[in-house]
Amino acid sequence: MMFNELNQFICSSLESHTSLQLAFSRSQLSNENISSVCQALNQSINLKSLIFNFKTVQISTQNLNNLIVSIGLCEKLQDLTLNLNNKKIGDEGISVIASALKQCPKVIDLSILMIWNQISDIGISNFSNQLKDLTQLQQLNLNLSYNNISDAGIIELSNSLKYCINVKKLVLKLCSNFFSDQGIYQLGNTMQFCSNIKILQIQLKQNLITNQGIKLFGTTLRKCNQIIVLIVNLKYNQQDFEVSQDLNIKFKKAIRLTTLKFDY
Repeated sequence: MMFNELNQFICSSLESHTSLQLAFSRSQLSNENISSVCQALNQSINLKSLIFNFKTVQISTQNLNNLIVSIGLCEKLQDLTLNLNNKKIGDEGISVIASALKQCPKVIDLSILMIWNQISDIGISNFSNQLKDLTQLQQLNLNLSYNNISDAGIIELSNSLKYCINVKKLVLKLCSNFFSDQGIYQLGNTMQFCSNIKILQIQLKQNLITNQGIKLFGTTLRKCNQIIVLIVNLKYNQQDFEVSQDLNIKFKKAIRLTTLKFDY
């Protein structure tokens, strides 16, 4: 059930909800009344799926923490999507999110959208340290495009993904950041340790990746025989067309792949 009006949600039959989509506007939701949302979520004891779209709402890091902790009290919750695009949460905000997510031990399908949020390697490092503990995840979707992440941040994120041993579907969108060959190599190398991943989507458009990085990425990724669906976007980097084309041909020869989409 979808709610655009805060009062309608608060006054609804909270215990009956199993699936919710909340999309309040700035006029509906503020830092002053978010406690009402937290209380309502605490009463949604049968909730299994939640999509929270913050739209134009700007939220403080403290209230963001309170909200996710309240979400974690929904003991039956398994599917969680947080749309925090363009909220300027920065390194502090993503660190708060990661820490609070530890309160959601039964979530197996997690999507966090954080485009345009001024997140740097510091924030990614803090987030990655907490991500290691979310070993119950089966599907993970992270959109960190248009931030300030370099090789150091990508390496930290890659290392943490090794601990997500139950993930079967992984979507990573890291377009328009500042990482290069070292970062993409580590990312590809990590996939060898994620032995349960069947579906992999990696969007790396508009970074600083060269021919060498493309080759290393391809070499490591082609060793991941468990992957059957592969979607990769490497457009607008610093590679030659011929190098990407050669990798595409090699991917097509992968025996186990049933679906391949390679944009370069």
